[in-house]
Amino acid sequence: MEAYLLRRDSSSSSSSVPVVNTTSERQSPATNEHLNSSKSGNGRDSPGGHTQSILDSSFTMTETFTINPHSPRGIGNSDTSIIGANVPPPIRTHPTDCQNCRTVDANSPFLARLGIKSYRPTAEFDKGVYPRSIPSLLGRQRVSFAQDVAKKAVWFSHPSFCGGWHTRGSIKYCDSAKRWFFTNMCIKHAGLSKYLCRPFHEGIDPDNPPVDDSPGDDKGYSPRVFGSKRKFDDRALCGSLSSPSKSLTPTPASSTSGTFTDPNQGARPQNPGVVQTPTAMDDDTGSDFFQKAYFKILEEKKAWRHQVSELDGFNDRLNERLGSLEANKTQITNILKNERTKHAQLILSDARKRKVLEDKIGDLERRIGDLENSKSQAEKRLSSEIDRHRKESTIADDTIQSLKIRMDEDSKKLIESLRKEREMRDLLESTEKKTSPLQTSLQDIKLEHEKCRHLIETAVIDREAAQKMLGDAQSKIEELCQVNEKAEEERHEAALSLWEAETELASLRKGKQIAQTEKNEIQASLEEARSEVERLRENLDLAEKDRRQVQKSFEGVKIELEKLKETKGGMTETEQRELQTRYNNATSEMLLLRESLEDALVEAKHVNAKRKRSNQYWSEGLLDLITGFTERSATGEF
Repeated sequence: MEAYLLRRDSSSSSSSVPVVNTTSERQSPATNEHLNSSKSGNGRDSPGGHTQSILDSSFTMTETFTINPHSPRGIGNSDTSIIGANVPPPIRTHPTDCQNCRTVDANSPFLARLGIKSYRPTAEFDKGVYPRSIPSLLGRQRVSFAQDVAKKAVWFSHPSFCGGWHTRGSIKYCDSAKRWFFTNMCIKHAGLSKYLCRPFHEGIDPDNPPVDDSPGDDKGYSPRVFGSKRKFDDRALCGSLSSPSKSLTPTPASSTSGTFTDPNQGARPQNPGVVQTPTAMDDDTGSDFFQKAYFKILEEKKAWRHQVSELDGFNDRLNERLGSLEANKTQITNILKNERTKHAQLILSDARKRKVLEDKIGDLERRIGDLENSKSQAEKRLSSEIDRHRKESTIADDTIQSLKIRMDEDSKKLIESLRKEREMRDLLESTEKKTSPLQTSLQDIKLEHEKCRHLIETAVIDREAAQKMLGDAQSKIEELCQVNEKAEEERHEAALSLWEAETELASLRKGKQIAQTEKNEIQASLEEARSEVERLRENLDLAEKDRRQVQKSFEGVKIELEKLKETKGGMTETEQRELQTRYNNATSEMLLLRESLEDALVEAKHVNAKRKRSNQYWSEGLLDLITGFTERSATGEF
């Protein structure tokens, strides 16, 4: 178990203050036995040291301390200050499960405002392992560093805290405390002194950051925590590190008698009656060295004995505290007994209440049985009512079927009228070319057909309205299952809607008669168009005759021109000019006649195209109407 070294201050009479370890243990009888054995001195000089236990204020947990009086860090050290005294325990001041804390994303710009850097480590990173950590942690830090490099983890660090060393956790910001925290300690303080990592334990206020006074930024082991900065090269002068009681320094021959003698004495035999002088020898610096080492060891032993006596007093105080805790334990046992009696009384009261509730449940079950009987009787009455209403609904269905038959007859009549309209469309398709007066008559015909189509559409809309009314009538017939009187009213409304449908069909018949008259007018206009086409054909024939005559005259002029070219020498200039003017006039007349013929052909083509488009328009419209009515009659919508 890890602990810090305690050494006594020679200038102070106060006892050593132990450092609290991070682990908490339950007190057991074995702990009391160990305390008694340490008080009696059984383990005073053992390498294991003294283990003490102090209960906290709740009297339920113990904090364990380990003090090793034979630790090599305190032997032979001239500095006698107390290392680790008055050190606060490594307890986080902020709860880890705070509901107001939120994790800050590594790519968030909020990190830059806090002054925190986020980066991914590489194999060449110079701060992957803190080089002067506790030796047992160096191997684990190397393994963690390799794992983070492999999985490309994100590290966070702040240049103003923990010497700029990183944490392997994440960053959290508390909206309530207005501080940011490390979720894990930095690798520097995790390997040195865990309670000094301020970003982890206390959190940092970004508006008022504290001064970082954590030790050991770049010098390895912290003097404040681990004592001396020397490398313990003089351990040979201070005895064995594992067993200081067994000194490695040479002991003089007469050291056991309690008096110190010259080590040179006894080198040769002494004659009692002869005065002899000591043997002349060089200065033996080794004897002074061993004497200084020996006295230094004695002083260290006195100091350790004094510390052991102080620890005995500390053990006595702990035993007194344990006695008070035992008294508190008896009080707690008495309180537990009282609570048990109260619990037994509560169990009895619960049993009485349970019995009362069972009686109430029985009454409720009986009432439920009565309600079920009444429910069955109500179901029987409801079934009889349903049968009666079903009979009434069958009667209403018969009336609906009769209405449908009448609607089918009306639809057949409408289809017959549409067939006649189709015959009229066939007559329209047989029309020939129309002139401009015919176009005006066709526009009038188109308007009349639009009116006819509008009348047909209104008839269809009225028919759909009648169907909707029939649907309403059917829904109202279904409502007869509840109220019988409403059925008569619904039948009356259905009769009214049927009468309206018949009136609409009568209006449709009138529209049919109007369409017949329009058809007669169209036939008359077609006769006029035929006469106009005949006149146009006669005009075209006359134009063709004129063209042929002009062509013949043009050819005659051309022949004469050729002849004149041959006899050009015998013609005067005036005759040549007259001949040229005659030729030019003939060519201009020929061009004008050709243009007039082309205009007549273009006009005839336009008239033919318009006729085809009008025929196609009317044929498509009438075909759509006929197909729509046939489909609706097939589906039974009429």
